[in-house]
Amino acid sequence: AFLELWNHPELDSAVVFLLNRNLGGAIITNHQIHQGCSMHSGTIEHICVNPDGPLCYCGNRGCLETYCSANSLEQASGMTIKEFFPLLREKKSPQLIQIWEDYLKHLAFAMKNLNLVIDAPIIISGYLAPYFTEDDTDYLLRQINSMTPFELKEEQILVVRGLVKRLNAALQGRGGGKPGFVQGSLAASRTDIEAFFTAESCSMPDPA
Repeated sequence: AFLELWNHPELDSAVVFLLNRNLGGAIITNHQIHQGCSMHSGTIEHICVNPDGPLCYCGNRGCLETYCSANSLEQASGMTIKEFFPLLREKKSPQLIQIWEDYLKHLAFAMKNLNLVIDAPIIISGYLAPYFTEDDTDYLLRQINSMTPFELKEEQILVVRGLVKRLNAALQGRGGGKPGFVQGSLAASRTDIEAFFTAESCSMPDPA
């Protein structure tokens, strides 16, 4: 979320969906990360989408984590993410198409509810974001707008790609090309950025 603030300084508010191995998220309000009284604002992974759903690692059932994390997608498909998407895009397997549509429907359900609480753009980021196509975001938008009285516009869903390149840019120093940190009110520490990435999605550059 710190990186999203840096990359989108024009955004006053946003809801961030981090589609990593384990789901995550963040709420941005007034150009700041909203952390809350107990530091758990943005834990969208534990929004309940089905009280009788699969058991989540938190001990409850039907959390968004059990439907929309990369781990849950691999479990549903029985294959790795890198195997799943090329086969899905071939459009030869009705089973894989159904698994992906179910994934997007659950994601749209959560996005719709959060948009009713926070009227702001939605940022899709994390490990799965580069796999999203324009057709996927169009499907999400149709699903969201079929369930809400307030139409969400196409420009209100932002898909973040090229995370490694942007991360390197964020950590690049201003002098001599040495790794450093972004300066200013939207500064992101190395620890903050590391927390939002999984080992499989990208690796952090080693300090010089």
